[in-house]
Amino acid sequence: MVEFEMQREVRQGVARFRLQGVFNGQAAFALVQALREERGAVLLDFAKVTRCVDFGLAALATELRAPEVAGLKVELQGLSGHQRRLMHYFGLELDRDATPVNDDASADPLVGQVAMVPA
Repeated sequence: MVEFEMQREVRQGVARFRLQGVFNGQAAFALVQALREERGAVLLDFAKVTRCVDFGLAALATELRAPEVAGLKVELQGLSGHQRRLMHYFGLELDRDATPVNDDASADPLVGQVAMVPA
């Protein structure tokens, strides 16, 4: 059994990464390696992630602030309210104009653009 998989597809100039399985630190590293090859807009779809380890989100948030991926317009989809709050605590803010936070992971996917939180 594969613990983590990601599939990349491009539609209308946006690279969509469909993530599934367990999103942990190792998965975050693999995703960031793939993101370093991207330019422009990227959508990270967490809807099929069965377990999201907090450390994986911390690693992703840290890497999204790195210069190698700082020029990307990154949107996150399918995160629960808890996971969205964690991204905020780790230094990233999801667009507050997106769908309201809902802790029910089975609800419609949440979409937000990643932005830096002022210090």
